[in-house]
Amino acid sequence: MPVKQRRVDVTKEDCVIGPKQNGRVFPQLTVLVSVTATGLLLMCGGTCPLWLPGLPSAENMDGYPLFPRIPVFWIFPEFSVLFQWVLFVSGAMLLLLVSLGCFLPLKNGWQKTAGGGFILICTLLILEDQHRFVPWVYQSLLFLAGWVFFRPENALKFARVSIVGVYFFSAISKLDYQFVMTTGRQMLEISMSLIGLDTATWPPLLVSAFVLLLPILEIGVALGLMFPMTRWVSLGLGTLMHAGLVVVLGPWGMGNEASVLIWNGFIAVELCILFGWRSRSGEEASNKSLFWPAATGLRCLFGLVVCMPLLDSIRLIDHWPAWELYAPRTSRCRLWIHDWKVRLLAPEKQRWIQEGSDDSRRSAQQFGWREVDLAKWSLQSLKTPLYPQDRFQLGVCRDLVQQWQLDRAFFVEVQSSSNVWTGQRKSKKISSRLELERASNRFWGNSQSRGYYRH
Repeated sequence: MPVKQRRVDVTKEDCVIGPKQNGRVFPQLTVLVSVTATGLLLMCGGTCPLWLPGLPSAENMDGYPLFPRIPVFWIFPEFSVLFQWVLFVSGAMLLLLVSLGCFLPLKNGWQKTAGGGFILICTLLILEDQHRFVPWVYQSLLFLAGWVFFRPENALKFARVSIVGVYFFSAISKLDYQFVMTTGRQMLEISMSLIGLDTATWPPLLVSAFVLLLPILEIGVALGLMFPMTRWVSLGLGTLMHAGLVVVLGPWGMGNEASVLIWNGFIAVELCILFGWRSRSGEEASNKSLFWPAATGLRCLFGLVVCMPLLDSIRLIDHWPAWELYAPRTSRCRLWIHDWKVRLLAPEKQRWIQEGSDDSRRSAQQFGWREVDLAKWSLQSLKTPLYPQDRFQLGVCRDLVQQWQLDRAFFVEVQSSSNVWTGQRKSKKISSRLELERASNRFWGNSQSRGYYRH
């Protein structure tokens, strides 16, 4: 007698490749992880000199990066150039596996192991040189860490909470005098010129009001994403905002590096995945289930990640991890060299000397002082913006004073973060190596360079 076969109904979700939890499939998380990994690969590729020491470039044909490297902690062991290459190539292969593996018929455990391995390798490379802790690396690591260590539904909520924090604190850092008068005004001039308008004839108050529209828009996007009634409006505004930033910051505008443009493009895609994806499980039914996990401990962890940028006010976290993006108010150091010493420097070093372009530089040049353009040096040598922190930049200045044997023919101007309302900074002048060392000891992190990369 033939055995009666049991009928099995196969649904569309059963055919979707992706992480599963209690029989549920999470294709939304699958796509998010793949997009994040792909974007991180492209951005690391666009900043190769930062990650691959000894890589020849148009500015540096002998193969040695000219920019000093500063580890997070001085006691951290020094990696050879070969070992850093091995780490970077291994990390890139693991990240590629994460990017493609989410769509391959592999067990989810293999993909998470690859993601965890990449997080470990990337952390080691950042500890070796804190210049690598750029915002797009930090934001991508948060997404990948949530995927590796949390259950799928909590990983999605962690990513949503993280991206809302990025928008909110980035906006707060722009509600500042320096942004209104410098970077924000430049962004407004470029954007208006693209549509044929000239802001030079506008009243100053009107210009300031238009500049403040960007941070107000960011705050609106952050708050709107948290409520179901305004979520789709915020999603559309956020996407348009990133498209506009790509235009303003691109080669036809401010001429930023490719990694900055790629990050704006990919974060817009991630925004659409996290808040525009209609989940079949009904996750978006309520604001509470969309953001917060049920466990109290996880809620505290999510809140800690979001509120961590507040530690910047007491100098326990750097400006970039606090999401101070395009914010000129950050602390910094400026290195000045006397003109007679500049003439003795080699030509490859003289090209980083900044000509007088603002009042302070023109005034200093009258007394024979010339400034080293650290920002231009970082962009051309490492394809990465200068790390915006006085501790890091003081370490760079200490290295140059030693390597270039400046002795008394220099002074370093250490400037604090600017006042929100007036734009004024507290400044300290340092003119000896002993004073440089004493100034470095007041930081909790390392500000001592290991010099240039060597084979």
